[in-house]
Amino acid sequence: MKKYIYLFALLMISHQLFAQTKKVYVTKSGSYTANSDKAVSYLLVQQLSGDSAYMAKQYNMNNALLVKGTYKDAALTIPNGKFVYYTPDDNSTTSYIATVGYFVNGKRTGNWSEFALNGQTMLEYSFENNVLNGPYKTFDAVSGIRGEGNMVNGKLAGDYKWYNNDGLLVAGAQLENGKIVKKTEYMKNAKESINLHAYVEQKLKKYSSVLYDSQFTVKYDIDKDGKITNPQIVSGYTPEINAAILNALSNLNAYKPATYNNATIHQKTSETFNVFNTISMASNYRINQPLRICNINPPMHSFNSTTL
Repeated sequence: MKKYIYLFALLMISHQLFAQTKKVYVTKSGSYTANSDKAVSYLLVQQLSGDSAYMAKQYNMNNALLVKGTYKDAALTIPNGKFVYYTPDDNSTTSYIATVGYFVNGKRTGNWSEFALNGQTMLEYSFENNVLNGPYKTFDAVSGIRGEGNMVNGKLAGDYKWYNNDGLLVAGAQLENGKIVKKTEYMKNAKESINLHAYVEQKLKKYSSVLYDSQFTVKYDIDKDGKITNPQIVSGYTPEINAAILNALSNLNAYKPATYNNATIHQKTSETFNVFNTISMASNYRINQPLRICNINPPMHSFNSTTL
């Protein structure tokens, strides 16, 4: 009985607290507190004029917005309407939109989207009564690869297809209950004809004291002859070192060219190098949980069958 009395009292306090715009501190466990020293975030809550809904905005203690949305109740237990979730920057002082979606009576409903730091859409999916159902799309900002499939009762089912930024169907998979039962690759990625990692390491040896045990990422094109063209630094170092990297890679015959239906084609790719270390940081496409196809490198030749 005491438990129910306490819960009723909490709801009454919440209602009184949120009747007007109020600032409420939130502890690590998610409870409300008046003591800012015990808080990890805070809420600004306002009852909407002429409505029974409550608008809530949550901020971290550096005043970076974390989430905003509307609730049906003063205790903020029934989300209802549009919600926007934010990810703070490295300094936790500003934030960017990470996810946008909708609730109806506390359940996720309709279209949801996730975004990269630059605002580009990375994921699109749909909910029915809080369960993933309907189109499921992924986008890779670096490679331009997009994936399209369908969710059925929370798991991928049927055809899932990947397209490059030229609209070519580069790979496909047939899924049942979230597992790959068949896969087809139309595009075969370019393959290194030299040890590119060792080559770059040698070219940058004069900078070893600066680069040791570090990483840099370059995106570039591979033409129909296997040459690297249009290299660009994604994350690097000083202008001098970046120029040395680009000079080392430009017009380098480093690959056997990619093919599409057995014909050589131009390919865009990227690679992250672990400098002066024998471990390459190249990654493969994977179907994992959830299906986020956002790896830096976009080879099509490796699929992992995983229950989603």
